[in-house]
Amino acid sequence: MLGALLGVVHQTAGDAGVIQVLAKSGERRSAADIQQPDGWSSYQQGLALFRAAADVLGDPDVGRKAGKEVFRRYASTEVLTLLRSIGSPAELLRVYPSISAKQSTITRSEVVEVGETHGLISVVTPDHKRDPLFCGYTLGALSQFPVLFGMQPASVEEIECQARGDPRCLIRLDWDPTSSVGTSSEREVELLREQLLVVTKRFESLESVAKELSSTSDVNSMLETITKRAGVAVRAPRYLLVAQLPGDATPRIHHVGFTQDEAEAAAQEVLRFDLDTIESSRLVVAIESARSHFGRLAAFYPENYHFLPQERSLLMAYAANAAAALETAAALDESRDRNTTLSALLDLGRVLAEESTRGKGAQRLADAIPAIVGCDQAHVMLWDPGDAILQRVASTSRVSLDVAATATTAVRNGNLANQLLELATPTLVTSTSHPVLSPILELTGLGSGVVVPITARNTLFGVLAIGPDGHKLYRNVTLLERLSGVASLAATALGGLALLDEVRHQSLHDPITGLANSRLFENRVSQYLSLGRRSGSRLALLFVDLDRFKFVNDAHGHKVGDELLRVVAERLLATVRNEDTVARIGGDEFGILVQGVASRGDAEVVAGKIVSALGKPFVVRGRTVSVGASVGITLFPDAADTYDSVVSRADSAMYQAKANGRGRFQTYEPPVEFPHNSGQVQQSTIDTGKV
Repeated sequence: MLGALLGVVHQTAGDAGVIQVLAKSGERRSAADIQQPDGWSSYQQGLALFRAAADVLGDPDVGRKAGKEVFRRYASTEVLTLLRSIGSPAELLRVYPSISAKQSTITRSEVVEVGETHGLISVVTPDHKRDPLFCGYTLGALSQFPVLFGMQPASVEEIECQARGDPRCLIRLDWDPTSSVGTSSEREVELLREQLLVVTKRFESLESVAKELSSTSDVNSMLETITKRAGVAVRAPRYLLVAQLPGDATPRIHHVGFTQDEAEAAAQEVLRFDLDTIESSRLVVAIESARSHFGRLAAFYPENYHFLPQERSLLMAYAANAAAALETAAALDESRDRNTTLSALLDLGRVLAEESTRGKGAQRLADAIPAIVGCDQAHVMLWDPGDAILQRVASTSRVSLDVAATATTAVRNGNLANQLLELATPTLVTSTSHPVLSPILELTGLGSGVVVPITARNTLFGVLAIGPDGHKLYRNVTLLERLSGVASLAATALGGLALLDEVRHQSLHDPITGLANSRLFENRVSQYLSLGRRSGSRLALLFVDLDRFKFVNDAHGHKVGDELLRVVAERLLATVRNEDTVARIGGDEFGILVQGVASRGDAEVVAGKIVSALGKPFVVRGRTVSVGASVGITLFPDAADTYDSVVSRADSAMYQAKANGRGRFQTYEPPVEFPHNSGQVQQSTIDTGKV
């Protein structure tokens, strides 16, 4: 209707007239979109366009002209070919209620009387006010029925009109079966030309569909295309495709004109529908080839509107083409899936090789597994051989389950490593099937899962666990093969990252005490300098020097000295909080970074504890030794502070503590300016006494 209307506007007023009509009606769609023969509009949209066209052209008869134009403009479409196949104007009128539904599903039509040369049609628009422009369109379209069969147009008369206050529009048609448009030969040529155009259009449409289907990247996209293009065969406001391909757990549903909830309910009905049953407002056909049954394709009219009987065969032919495309697409999808798996494994190997820590590598691994093996959940646990602990460090879930909320995140079990090394292959684990392995499920929240050890050269690096339905996943041989490939890649990557972690740890930690070394300590202090300036928080740096370490080292040897340094480190760690940093920054010198210091007094409390702890005797290799310690304190950051300046202040305060008798702490004080004299460190009034 609207395509024909814009065609009339264009013939009279050109492109400018079409643009003006679109603007005046408030239409946001383009003219090209509106003129698509399988598009639908609301009553309000259509009426606004008809009224705008009448105003722009100054022609109240534009509706009748559009009704005539629709048969000329769409002469080569499937719909008019279908109408022509019905046989005669009289037969067309007998099925007019079904024909009118192809252009309006808010209008009710009824056949009152039909003869060989005349007909009487009743039209009612129940829920809307009938507009004379639409009455004119109906008259114009009905006048062209005889033209479809080579006759002169019918004369039409609106005996009653709903727009004039009558309860219905009653329209009479009269035509002359003996009349003809041009000579018989001319008409025959015209009919052949129109038939050729229909065949050409049908071929171009099928070719277009084939090209579109071949360019889609997956089966779902292809099904979406088939559903949207169902209008090529049958004009209807709603379509539904329900298909299930090999390997699908549930049917795939695609629809046009439904909400999601409506589509799901309609899909259940369509699958149960008896195809031998005829329903006038619903067409349901099977999508099947000689070898496979994929599902069903359905077209829907509102209740009390009817499809033409001939449309079933058209939809069946289209469904058969869809089945052939689906069969090809299913094979292509399987091939793409294999290629995708290989690509995903290669990508995973590259990504894992690029990661710098085991934790990040584990998360990349967890994120990649669902796409590679088609599961909803993936969990990665890493094995700590020193503490015999298996800890979940990474999880990915494509379902609503919050795996991060799982209460247990680590399990300590010395036998676990041996069990996993003996498995070496993907294994189905439930709460009762493997008592030793079932604690792995507690780390994931899975009721059952497929567990895959990550091993290489008889070394356990960790475990993969996927779910949630372990039984279903375990039956998929292809999936298990993919998981084995993933585990091999993971073992190589995690082995390399473990070595890298060890090298990194050695480069940043003291080999004797295991504390942070001077390099790491400088990095931490520099970071907190920046953070402190931005947040305004205060920190303290404590410089600790052992008072009599050289005497112990010289008297008892370096082995005793090294062991003494280790136990000193343990006491320092036990004295401060976990968030504070303890480092060995020299031979017998230690640095401590204390966070959250509100005042000088807070820092001096910590320093007093350190002096007291290190003032107590140590038992080293069967010998009791005493060393004591002097501690220098400085608070930071100040505006011009650097790492060197902060350490220098703490070091200066520490030397002042030693000068004052050792075994005590000293807080750095800014120097007092004296004429002709340099600054000096002032002694704190707080004294812990000698050790």
